[in-house]
Amino acid sequence: MQNKNVYIRKIEPGCYPSSLDADDYARVFLNNGYALVDKMDKASVVIICMCNVSENRVREAFTRLKEASDLGVKVVLGGCCPEDLKDSIQKRYGCFVFSPQEIHLLEKEFKFPQRRDQVMMRNMAKMEFYHPMVRLWRLKRSFLTHITGLLKRIGVPIAMTFENFLNTTYAYSPHTYFVRCAVGCIHNCSYCSTKLAKGPLVQSRNGADIVQEINAALEKGYDHFVLVADDLSSYGLDREMDFIALLRDIFSLGGKFSLTLFNLNPMYCVDHMDLFLECIIPGRIKSIHLVLQSGSDRILERMNRRYTKMNFMALANGVLSKDRNIALRTDVIVGFPGETQEDFEETLDVIRRIPFITINGFRYDERAGTLASTFPDKIPNKIKIWRQRVLYFIFHWAVLRRRYGKKQVKS
Repeated sequence: MQNKNVYIRKIEPGCYPSSLDADDYARVFLNNGYALVDKMDKASVVIICMCNVSENRVREAFTRLKEASDLGVKVVLGGCCPEDLKDSIQKRYGCFVFSPQEIHLLEKEFKFPQRRDQVMMRNMAKMEFYHPMVRLWRLKRSFLTHITGLLKRIGVPIAMTFENFLNTTYAYSPHTYFVRCAVGCIHNCSYCSTKLAKGPLVQSRNGADIVQEINAALEKGYDHFVLVADDLSSYGLDREMDFIALLRDIFSLGGKFSLTLFNLNPMYCVDHMDLFLECIIPGRIKSIHLVLQSGSDRILERMNRRYTKMNFMALANGVLSKDRNIALRTDVIVGFPGETQEDFEETLDVIRRIPFITINGFRYDERAGTLASTFPDKIPNKIKIWRQRVLYFIFHWAVLRRRYGKKQVKS
């Protein structure tokens, strides 16, 4: 090889588990004399972090693999690659394929000595190297931070809205540290392909190790922590610990810091709502990614999401009753097999009534090997496109109504 440079490209820029995977791969190479570069043509090793959430993401991964193989460099595929695709991808692109749980195989492939420190400090400072969108998001956060500070100083009412939106972007603050809590998921959502790549929840980290890592990061000057898992509320269900106990242990640490809770399945929090709400300390949790997927009880049942519309709304309102400044994010799937217009209206009702700061609206994309792929009552693509547009319109209209719909009453 002419150089010892490694280029790592995430396919899904906003996926926090993928960011942690990329950071794991980077540290393996940095610990063995490589430099991290931000251009594929500068590298002797190219690592693609695959995403299997949609067909578009899979196609993009194949495009990046072809670009890398055409350069004649060593090509590696990591991330969420289903087992049934590994052999065909290796043959087609001549690359080495491994899963996030098989990082020891990556070390073996490159003949690196294996290092297994109990707590390894992460270095997310170059996270923008993994996707150009991350660089844009970091710049956007910096700009909005300055604008929000100015608006607050001059007393403009919209400043609170800006501040709530900033709470959803803490992942791109220079003082933020990502903490992996678990890999895999205990649930069996009928549409999900991630579990086909990452498997069941068998890898919750020891809670003491997580707390120790956060404490070490606090000493390094980090003040915001993003708790990451494929389903954070599943944490600890494979060992004698649970997510709420983990939150209590983290908040028992001294120091001024805050959290983002990423990828919460409402089911666990609904079942333990009182205990979960006790963990909501005003000002300590900036943002919660609370995944709705649908507002229709019938569709939620078909998705194998074991909560109801009213459960979800009670939980969301309970969180905001404890701290109205928490920024709620959510994901919604439109056009799931069998979704009627009435089902879709139920989803829109939730979007109107819960003050989400941001939503991710996805058109249902059939993934091979999932239960939902066998459902016969598919929704035409043109209807899915239309519903996605309506979803975003209703969301933005609801934001405007909350911001400007009520006249300010002077006391």
